[in-house]
Amino acid sequence: MRNWYNDMGRPSRGLAPMVDGSDLPYRLLVRRYGVQLTWTPMYNAPQLQTNEKLRKTLISELHTGKDCDRPLVLQLAGHDPAIVAMAYDSLAQEAGDCFDIVELNMGCPQAVALRGHYGAWLMDKPDIYLKVLGRLVTIAHGRHHVAVKTRIWPTREETLKMCTQIADIGVDMLTLHGRLRTQRTGNGVGPPNWEMLGEVFGELRRQFPSLVLFANGGVWSRESHERLLAISRADGTLAGSQILENAALYNSVAGLAGVDGSTLSSDLKEQLRLAEEKTSKTISLVPCTYKPSSIFLSFDLEAPVYSEVVKGWTPPLSSSHPITVTIGDSIERRLERIYLALEYIELARAHIGYITPSHIVSHTMRLVGRELMAANVDLRTSLTENLTPFVEYLERAQAVVVELCARFTQGRCCLPEPVESQAES
Repeated sequence: MRNWYNDMGRPSRGLAPMVDGSDLPYRLLVRRYGVQLTWTPMYNAPQLQTNEKLRKTLISELHTGKDCDRPLVLQLAGHDPAIVAMAYDSLAQEAGDCFDIVELNMGCPQAVALRGHYGAWLMDKPDIYLKVLGRLVTIAHGRHHVAVKTRIWPTREETLKMCTQIADIGVDMLTLHGRLRTQRTGNGVGPPNWEMLGEVFGELRRQFPSLVLFANGGVWSRESHERLLAISRADGTLAGSQILENAALYNSVAGLAGVDGSTLSSDLKEQLRLAEEKTSKTISLVPCTYKPSSIFLSFDLEAPVYSEVVKGWTPPLSSSHPITVTIGDSIERRLERIYLALEYIELARAHIGYITPSHIVSHTMRLVGRELMAANVDLRTSLTENLTPFVEYLERAQAVVVELCARFTQGRCCLPEPVESQAES
């Protein structure tokens, strides 16, 4: 029966599990902007058994999010049925009322997962993953719902066979990523196969009407979310890499989500005001005009294309005065993303025990945009170097984004080299 999913409010917009991506502060941020169901990062079950500090920190984090980060999926990885079951049972005993679903990761395609015999390594080993799932379904019965996240095979038949085996074992929820396990992150990731998701989900709906189905891959806006729902016939979608670029992705219609900085603290708003006054008078900064590239204005780029263009983007710098700094976004959306970076850092400072400097660097660089940082090299250096002590670094990171926001709105930049050198190159 799907009553449990209905009682949960039928969430349809999810934040995918990502190492250094779905940390607690970021989960809280995306919930402000349309996400209804969040995933923890993947936790390696053997490590939870041997690393007491990791386990205790996770339990503390789960309790911290008990009332503000729900419903929540706890994702585990492993290939030993006993170890996965023990890792779950330990967390369920100490924080069982702080999460709603426990999920087995069968989709991580990274080399570390293949070496460690978990994630997508399990996909062609039904004798192993069915034992793990069978043990998990049994031990979680009456306590939590059990889910699986995995990927498609090259053919519909192979994919459906695997998914049918998973559903037969008694799981309550299945998330299917529309890419192969050979399509890892990077230049060769390629587009997701939404059509196969629709074919497989259609048959699963017929055979397992109570199974909750989520689709993953290629979501980068509210429109693409709705399109994937229609094509796949899923109950919901997950956003991964693209929601790291824009935390308000699910609320973004025609590229904008209405993020205006109004949720920032009064203290931070005052810092922004003072920074704008100071920046406009700082003679060491170069006057410039931030301008969207014509490619982003002329074409409705889908997520994979957009990602690859931005990854390799080097903002052209003109030698005229004021200088034109070309960015890979609209001015309005880039300002929204800068505000989102400030919101994230405020949340991070409030939950400092559950993040690391790498979270701050990664989220900030992706939200504000690497090409914008490339035109403000002093701020990039301040953000990415001297990351300790952490408390002081967090304060500095916030000041960096405040200053970047002021420069962006006031038309100022700090070039990586003198304008004359840029013009000569």
